[in-house]
Amino acid sequence: MFSTIAIVGSGAIGLYYGGRLAEHGHDVRFLMRSDFDEVAQHGIRCESVHGDFHLTQPNIFRDPQDCGPVDLVIVAWKATSNPLLEKILPPLLKETTQVLTLQNGLGNCETIAAITGPERVLAALCFVCINRIAPGQIRHTDGGKMAIGAFATGTSGRKEALAALFQNCKISAETEE
Repeated sequence: MFSTIAIVGSGAIGLYYGGRLAEHGHDVRFLMRSDFDEVAQHGIRCESVHGDFHLTQPNIFRDPQDCGPVDLVIVAWKATSNPLLEKILPPLLKETTQVLTLQNGLGNCETIAAITGPERVLAALCFVCINRIAPGQIRHTDGGKMAIGAFATGTSGRKEALAALFQNCKISAETEE
């Protein structure tokens, strides 16, 4: 169901969850801004209480047009960047693309739904202690569990499929109403 995944916001949260998915063989495409050159040269590194990883040649892109349409978009940047979603999301979407927000704050689901339609939007709370310590480098010191819910009702199976994706990558994930 989620063969291709784009990470919008490759800071601590995006690098950790996207990195775990990539570590387990998924086609993860990281959109990068300021860290692009550093990550192109040195990859993505994570020091983690659940096991370190180093992605030596991650799929990184500066432009969503180059990334192309994917099955799942994970929005993990700060909500203050959400006005850019109108430009960033459309090139990543195809008819069945789902969008998961891992953002703090209110109104993120509504902002995404206005662009994609509410039936595509999922949200998760992440119970994790993680820091970006340098470009392309993160330190994960505790937790990692996710609680995933669907924004729109009547869209059964999506949040369960997403939880299974994360669980298969050794990330604790459960679903919520």
